[in-house]
Amino acid sequence: MEIYLKTSLPTANQTLYDFAAFTGSGINPTSSGTYLDANISKSFLTTTKYIGYALTFVNVTTQFTWTHGFSASGNGRLYVNGSQVTGTTVTMKVGWNVVEVIWNVGTTNPNGFSFTSKLGTNSNVLLMNCYHRTITGREASEVTRTSELLIGLDGITSRVSSAESNINTNAGNINTLNTHVSTVTQIANKINWLVTS
Repeated sequence: MEIYLKTSLPTANQTLYDFAAFTGSGINPTSSGTYLDANISKSFLTTTKYIGYALTFVNVTTQFTWTHGFSASGNGRLYVNGSQVTGTTVTMKVGWNVVEVIWNVGTTNPNGFSFTSKLGTNSNVLLMNCYHRTITGREASEVTRTSELLIGLDGITSRVSSAESNINTNAGNINTLNTHVSTVTQIANKINWLVTS
């Protein structure tokens, strides 16, 4: 689990309770720790005004439906395999699953989050390991945001390139116009010379 004091986050992030809460430069947890599934509670954290992030990986032997009973003090969201869980149940697939929680608390003290059904005691779960590596929802969110930024930069580059092309085309037109104006001026000067002669 990671704890981010709101005072360490950009103002725009301080009310969020999704992956966007951790976007920006220089964002680091104020504290972190590893906890057993059985010890997760809404009453074991006492720091106030923070956003929390919890992550674990669960190895499942048989696909099953998990009635999680997720609850958080303040606002909270549960993600399984990168997708937000909106109902009271979620299907755990065979193999590794990633479980993530984001919660945002203000002055509630004590605070935290909990599940009424612990995965660590479920007979379908072979192993829980918070250090197992596979892409998480948080990482996928960062990749998506980076892609959006790159697409935005490509769009800006394309518009600048288009503007430069238009300037070059118009510059050619301006040069042609200058030549015509010069020719007309020379003809006008000849006419004036003839008239005055």
